[in-house]
Amino acid sequence: MKIDRTQYVAGFLFGRPDQVVLIRKNRPDWQTGKLNAVGGKVEPGELIRDAMVREFREETGVEFLDWKYFVCLEGNDDFHSYYWRVHFFYGQCVDAIHDVRTVTDEEIVWASLSGKFPRDTLPNLKWLIPMAQTMMLREESCESFYIRENAGKWA
Repeated sequence: MKIDRTQYVAGFLFGRPDQVVLIRKNRPDWQTGKLNAVGGKVEPGELIRDAMVREFREETGVEFLDWKYFVCLEGNDDFHSYYWRVHFFYGQCVDAIHDVRTVTDEEIVWASLSGKFPRDTLPNLKWLIPMAQTMMLREESCESFYIRENAGKWA
């Protein structure tokens, strides 16, 4: 049996520490209407950092190059036939506030993180964004931090 090993990238661009660019997803179905990090699939032979730059440019119209890697989530389905890995990045660019815009059929949103966390975000963003904020404020990156998810349960 062939195993699908799909890799993705996702990035949080902060204008200020309490303001982040998110995208309102139209697909896949389980994400429809929810806010998520900007990102997408890594193309065959493509470096993950290059994929992050490309995906952000394609979805926001902004070519941001200063992405910092901070965590990887990975997992598989119940049958172990679909294996996925999402590489997360963060960045900060106050100037991008005016340039980031909706370029595709999915809406780009500058979300305020002061006060209540936006309730229509995907659940894991409630800990991924604070993790990215902490790394950003400390000016840190991490090349080997992985969190494994197996069949819908944290392992």
